[in-house]
Amino acid sequence: MTNVDRGGPWFSGRSEIAGLAAVLVLFALTHLQGINEAFLFGHQGFNNSLRSIIGRNYVRYGVVQLAGKPIKNIGPVKDSREHVVHWHHPPLVHMLVGLSFQLFGESEASARAVPIFFSFLSVLLLWRIVRRRLGPAGGLWAASIFTLLPLEVEYGKMANYEALVIALMLGAVLAALRIREAAETGTGTGRGAIVALFCCTAAAAFTDWPAFILAAFLGLFLIAQRPRRWVLFAAYGVFCALWLLVLWKWMNHFAESDGLWGLARWRAGGGSAKVATGAWLTRFGARLLDYVGAPVLAASAAGVVAYGLRFRRLPLVLGVFGGGGLLYLYIFKYGSWVHVFFLHYLMPAFAVTAAAGLVLVWQAGARWEPVLLGRISAWSGAHIHYFKAGSSRLRRLRLPCLTGVPCLTFFLFAGWAAWAVPNEWRLLDKAKLVSHGVRTDLGRSRAGLPYDGRLDVVLLARTARNMSRFGDTIAVHRRTHSSPQFRYYLARNSRVVHATSQLRDERLYIVPEHILTEAEKRNFVRECFVVSTLRYWIIDRKARKPGLKHLEFVQYPASWKWSFFTSMFYPPHALVERRAKSEALRREIESPPADLQPAEPPEFRVD
Repeated sequence: MTNVDRGGPWFSGRSEIAGLAAVLVLFALTHLQGINEAFLFGHQGFNNSLRSIIGRNYVRYGVVQLAGKPIKNIGPVKDSREHVVHWHHPPLVHMLVGLSFQLFGESEASARAVPIFFSFLSVLLLWRIVRRRLGPAGGLWAASIFTLLPLEVEYGKMANYEALVIALMLGAVLAALRIREAAETGTGTGRGAIVALFCCTAAAAFTDWPAFILAAFLGLFLIAQRPRRWVLFAAYGVFCALWLLVLWKWMNHFAESDGLWGLARWRAGGGSAKVATGAWLTRFGARLLDYVGAPVLAASAAGVVAYGLRFRRLPLVLGVFGGGGLLYLYIFKYGSWVHVFFLHYLMPAFAVTAAAGLVLVWQAGARWEPVLLGRISAWSGAHIHYFKAGSSRLRRLRLPCLTGVPCLTFFLFAGWAAWAVPNEWRLLDKAKLVSHGVRTDLGRSRAGLPYDGRLDVVLLARTARNMSRFGDTIAVHRRTHSSPQFRYYLARNSRVVHATSQLRDERLYIVPEHILTEAEKRNFVRECFVVSTLRYWIIDRKARKPGLKHLEFVQYPASWKWSFFTSMFYPPHALVERRAKSEALRREIESPPADLQPAEPPEFRVD
């Protein structure tokens, strides 16, 4: 290995510093955009809201008082018997979201800061890992491709498990490479790298279960090449097995029904949810085209071939994240069928192999194209006597200006870039719309704001939260849209009711307006304070003064700061009271129906 193979100094020169700065600017532009956006429809809103609910409870009650348990209670909790534990996954990401809330205050940006930080670590780690073999250019290409992959742009800032597991396991990969280098060169025992390997793996497993599958592939690396570290391999395997047993026992203690085994069987398609392998492969391929892109897939394929021919092996990142990620996706077919972000574990493999394809193909072109052009020039000189016309001009054609520059390779790369840039831009826009539940590609018309992305649910819950106190209970009609997003912004204990007759002593009652009868509307307006907004009624049953207020959704022009930091999906807005509309609605509701109005007396005429 050369010094580049060992990693060498942090920077090879100013050009690498400038390149890394450009990559970090791209990272900021793609990952900080929309950091303050509300938790809307889909996987993004679901996961961000659920992690924030649990993180808020860590701040509210403390990790020690909760004994580390990730609870998803919404309102106040009196004792541990009321805890609703989220037993599906280990709790590290929830703890870190709670820590972010403690440091920066509870907000959407604070929740997203956790995955953004770990995605940033992944970019730096990919740069350091890949440059060991492919040099500074390879490291920068890998970091930039990973940064710009549509799936990473859309889900790399989602408060979920993938960003943490990827960063921590990349740290474990780097530690394993350092262990290998220490054994090959005899320059130390690599104890620091061994400690880092175990710590990164433990933290990744404390985040989510797929880390154990990735760790299995990483452990094989310790014995795949000489000198084989059998003792370390055995210790690493025993450690992972014991850690899995401890976490499984702990989380399964709070489980419901069939527990973690039942959950794993269901996600694998062993229950009522069945996924045929052919259909799964078709959907998997379509998602790769949508969230990775054909240009990157082509570069990755070239990279696998070129890397194998050049080094007689495959990148370790490809083995861990490509092999481990594919095995995870296939084992849990139904889970990966439903959750597109499961593909996230494959992104480091695509970034590394695509970078290898670009760098190694360029190097091959720079090395072999002058030879090819020289042979063409020699052949033309040897056969110039076959051409009569213009023979003197052709005899002087030796292509001297082309033999030092890989022109064909340059045009090949220019064509790839012309293909990649518009394609990836289109995929980024599509991924954003699909993430918010807008599928114009399927012919569905947009509902318009505030119903696009279910922004109306966020506004409804915020309004009800402002009308109540922390200890209040809110009755929610079963036809009201229910989701973690709604519960997070509501932040109150709620009880689902099927009819008005089931109300007890709840402070508020949230119900779709079309569910209520005219008689119920009149009674509520006379006895309670009613807020009418977004096709719902929020009824304050304990208000001091009855009445009715109508709130309308109003939009305002968006500044560049709003579009970047808050949302490009919706502009600044507010729910504004329309007093004239409120009075008109109240008079319409309080007026008796036509069949109860007194009839006009018959006209008495005397002829």
